[in-house]
Formats: sequence, C-alpha cells, structure tokens
Amino acid sequence: MSWEVWTMKSRTSCSEMSLFRRCLQRYWPLWLGMAAVMVLFYVLPLANMLSDPSRPQVASGNLGPVQIFVYGHMDTCLLYALLFGLIAAMLVFEHTYSTKLTGLFASLPVKRERIFFQHWLAGAVMLLSTGLLIALALLAVEAVYGAADLPSALTFLAVWSMESLTFYGLAAFCVMLTGHVLVIPALYLLLNFAGSALNLMLGGLVTSYSYGVMNGTNGLEWLHTLSPVVRLMTECGQGFGSNGESTGFIGWGWVIGYFIVGMIFTALALWLFLRRQNERAQETTAFGVLRPILKYIVTVFFGLGFPFLVLYFLGGFSFYGSGAEGARFFPLHLILSLVGAVIGYFLSEMIIRKSFRAFSGKGWLKALLAGLLCCAVVALFRFDAFGIARYIPEVDDVEVLQLSVDSERFVLREPEQIEAAEALQREIYERRGEVEGHDYDGGGVFLQYAYRLKDGRAPMRGYYLPSGPLLDLAQETLHGDVLGKMRIELTPPVPMDEEHVTGGEVSYLNNGWLELTGAEALELYNEAILPDVQEGNYDQLHLAYDEEWQMEHCYMVSIDIAITADDGVSGMMLYYQPTLDTVHTNAWLEAHGIPLVLEKDGEG
Repeated sequence: MSWEVWTMKSRTSCSEMSLFRRCLQRYWPLWLGMAAVMVLFYVLPLANMLSDPSRPQVASGNLGPVQIFVYGHMDTCLLYALLFGLIAAMLVFEHTYSTKLTGLFASLPVKRERIFFQHWLAGAVMLLSTGLLIALALLAVEAVYGAADLPSALTFLAVWSMESLTFYGLAAFCVMLTGHVLVIPALYLLLNFAGSALNLMLGGLVTSYSYGVMNGTNGLEWLHTLSPVVRLMTECGQGFGSNGESTGFIGWGWVIGYFIVGMIFTALALWLFLRRQNERAQETTAFGVLRPILKYIVTVFFGLGFPFLVLYFLGGFSFYGSGAEGARFFPLHLILSLVGAVIGYFLSEMIIRKSFRAFSGKGWLKALLAGLLCCAVVALFRFDAFGIARYIPEVDDVEVLQLSVDSERFVLREPEQIEAAEALQREIYERRGEVEGHDYDGGGVFLQYAYRLKDGRAPMRGYYLPSGPLLDLAQETLHGDVLGKMRIELTPPVPMDEEHVTGGEVSYLNNGWLELTGAEALELYNEAILPDVQEGNYDQLHLAYDEEWQMEHCYMVSIDIAITADDGVSGMMLYYQPTLDTVHTNAWLEAHGIPLVLEKDGEG
C-alpha cells in the first residue's frame, strides 16, 4: 500500500460518537414530530383552560386546577410514550432489518455492543429531551397566567422519562426478534396487550361456563400486570383528597416497576443483537427457534379468541352472564374454536414464509391438533374441571358473608347462618342444570354471595334464579328459622361526619319530599338512625320479595343520605326505610311533620 493511502484523510468517520450524531441528524423529524404533537395536544389545552374566562381563575397559591390538568392527562402522555417508543426503536435500529444497512454496519470497525449502545442512546436522547422541552413549555404557559407549578412539571418529566424508556426498551427487544419491518409492530402489540387479551379470553371462559362466577371476579385480574400499558393506564394518574382537592400523582410504584422491566428488556435486546445473524434481515424471525413458538402462540390466540369475536357480533351470547347462558352455545363454541385455530395456524404460516403457499398435508394435521387442544381448554371450563364454580369456602374460614337478594344486602357473621347460606349455595350449584341456558326474562331473583375470608381473600358468586322449583327452595330457605331474619348491611363506608355527609332527602307517600342539608342529614343519622341500628331495630327487615311482610311492617317513607368517599368521589347514597320497629327514626320523622303510613294503608 502506498504512502498516499496511509496519509489520506477520511471524510467518513467510523467513531462511536459519529454513529450517535448521524442518528440524531438522520431522524430529527421524529424529534420535531414528538414535540409538535405533545405541544398541540397537551400544552395548548392547558393554555386554553387557564385563559378560559368561564372557568374560575387560579387563585394565588392555589395550583389545584393546574395539577389536576397535568396529572389528569398523564394517560394521554402514556399513549404517546407507547407510540413514540416504538417509532424511535424502529428508526434507530433500522440497520437490523435493512439488508443494505446490515451489511454496511457489519463492515464497520466498531464492536457490536458499541453500535447498539450509540443507536439506543440516540433514541433515548430524543425521547428524554422531548419530555424536558414539554416540561419547560408547561412551566412557561403556567407562568404567563401566574400559575407556575414546578412540582407538577417535574413529576411530568420524571413519569414521561420512565414510561417512554420503558416502551422504548420493549420495542428494542421486539426489533431484535425479527428482521421484517411489518412484524415489529405486531410483536410490540402482542408484548403490551397479551396479558389483558388472556384475561379477556380465559376470563370469558370462566364467566361463561363456571356457573355463578361473575365478570370481574374470576381471579384472573392479575394477568393485566403482563400488559404494561393497561396497568399503567388504570393504576396511575391524578389523586384526590376527601374534598376533591389534588393530592398529586399516584402510581409511582407501577411506573418505577415497569421502568425496571423496560431496562431488563433493553439488556435482553443487546444480548439478542450480539447473537443475531446479519443474514436474517428481511426474515420474519431473526432466530429459527422463534418460528414454532410464535406460530403456536398466534394459533392458540385465534383458537380461543375467534369464538368470542364471532359470537359477540352475532349478538346472541354474553360472556359475562355468571355461567348460566354458556351451556346452550357450547357446541357452537367448540366448532368456532377449531375454525379459529386453523385460521391462526395458516395465517402465521403464511406470514413466516411470506407466501400464500402454506397449505400442506402435515400443516392441516398440525392445525387440527392445535384446534382440538383449544377445544379441550374450552371443555375443561365447561365441565368445571378446575373446580372454580363448585368452590365454596369452609365455614371456619369465613369472617363475614354478605348475602344480597336483588337490591337488599344482608350480613351474616354467625356460623349457623353462614352454614345455612352455604347449604343453599351448594344446592343451587348441584341443580344448576335447571337454570343453565335460561333466558333472563326479568323475573325471578338474583342472589349474590360476597365472602370476606380470614386470609384476606374475597370470593364472590352470583346466581340468577328464574321462577321455578329452585327459586321456591331459595325462598323457603331464606325464610326459614335460621335465615328468616338477617342483619341488613347498614354500616356506612365512610365516617359519618361533616366532612363526608353532604345532604339528604326524605320522600314519603307518593309525592311528599323533604330536602336536608348536610347538617340536617347528619343530625338525622346521629340522633335517630344510628340508635336504631345499634339497638337492632333495623334487623327485622326481611327479603325484598317478601311482599306480605313489607306491606304489614314498612312505612311509605324512604330516607336517602348523600355522602362523599375518601377519594373525593361524590354521589354515593345511603338508603333507609323505616318500619314499625325503628322507634328513634319514627320519632324524628314525626317531629319534622313526616306522616307515617304503612304500605298496606297507602295502597288502600
């Protein structure tokens, strides 16, 4: 080699910082786009709120409205972090799925881990600097209207930084799994929503075929934790005090926890990058072992999810009906599961091969076997193989049982009463064939068991009993010697004081009405209702459908007391109906001119 070559100055640098700078220069539109979107949909709405003359101005030292806006819109920023994290990873790691760029970067005299770090750093700088810019913009807008709030701006910056890097790390991991640009978003969505999708499908099977198990009580809610965006959306945001004031951002534990997970996935992305072959660019999967794994994941998801989609649009099947309706749709559900698994198998096969020529004899056999596996899963739930529906806690394990009959709630604490209630529950389960597949015609009774166990668990079951022998048995048991008179649940969920009691009303006869202030409602509760509750005078209330007892003992008076919960949520009501036994309540009502007329006399 001649001396001219040795002394020639190169115009193209292969240093590490050069890779970092070129990433920033190449992808600056992403930088600008992120900032523009967040200014348009986050900063400008704050300015509009502060400048709106119809809204109360932010008083000096009262920054509550600003905090409520900033923290209340963090869920929107979460979606931006989800989107921009994916876009940033796809752009800065473009060389992993571009054949031309893969060969170019493979020829650079730079170690692979350095290449990864410089590109990852460029994307992280764009995300973090965007958050810093928006935080400064928030402060600037707030300062213009005399409402600058540094803590909320710093909170936004911290939360945005951790959430954006979390999704950036998840996206980088997905990029390393494939060599095809169209597969990356699919893997990213799968990684972020797989847990919630499983909860929907398995939870739907439980509530459809496990008799008595209601939606939201299937014990699978923990699966949402496997879906970061869903858990962050539901657990993080604005906190409120008892008077509706802002208490700051809540959900720090979830944000920090998922940030750690994101960093772990970033490390896994580096580990995969060091081991992936450059020849895998443009391939559906960067590692051969992933092909069967992804193929059967898609197959199972289609096999379990396809029936939900079809039956939902048919409009004839509710997957949240306490297990009573699913029985008559079971054969159709099996057929749709088989069809869905076959569709999922060949769809994934075509994507992996990047060809429609994916149908083969062995392929059909594998697809059918996967479909039969999905059918077996459905059948396990249909016939309660896991014992979910037949589970009834031992009496000694129960701390309290709340038994609800339609809208009336009763509390059972005595072992004898709990045992009698569980005996009825066990009989209902054994005779479930009498009501499975029954259309809800509005008649009958809905019976709900809400347990609180000594170990902290709170299982819940609900049974719709249409008119028939099973309902007659329930009425006979509930009116028997043991359960004939149950203690109605009258314990308020919050302290009854001036802070929580906001008002009330007393309605009587057909159109009589007395409005109460917060102080008057509190007086009625403390001087009349509470003494009756303590003396057990409200314990004589029978079941809602015991019309004869209702007519003979209950007055045509309804007392409603409005309360505010500790989290600032208003609109909660306590309901009381006076009877012949509620002597203190009756005395208060008579002193305030409320006529006490029994329901039988009012009807006459």
